[in-house]
Amino acid sequence: MNNQFPKFRAWVKSETGGKWFMSYPRWIDLENKRICTESGMQPKEFILMQDTGRTDKNGVLAYAYDICMLDSGYHNWVIKWHDDGWMIHQEGTPIYKPIPDNFIITDNIYEPSDERRKSAKEQRG
Repeated sequence: MNNQFPKFRAWVKSETGGKWFMSYPRWIDLENKRICTESGMQPKEFILMQDTGRTDKNGVLAYAYDICMLDSGYHNWVIKWHDDGWMIHQEGTPIYKPIPDNFIITDNIYEPSDERRKSAKEQRG
C-alpha cells in the first residue's frame, strides 16, 4: 500500500500584478480552499494540479493538465482524471486512453514551455 501524499503544483494569480505563474504549494487547505505558495503568498485565485505518479520518457513527473506527445508524434493529449484513473484525453473528442509508457510532456494547458517543446522534438530526432 502506498502511503505517500500526492504532490501538487498550482497555477496562481499574483495579488500584485494580476499575472499567473506556476508554484509548488508549501501547504494546502482543501476544506477552506486555501494554499500557501513557496514565497509565502496565500492567493485568492489558483488552480491545483495533482501529480499522477507517472514520469515521462525523460523522467519528468506528469501532473494533471500536462500536454504530452506520443511516439506516434501526435502531441495534443492532455492528462486528466477520468472515471477511476489518470488518462490521456484527445482534446475536442470523447477519446480517453490509459497513459502509455512512451509519452513525453511538452507543455501544460496553463503555461506553454518553449524549452519543453524543444526537448520533446530532440527526443523524437
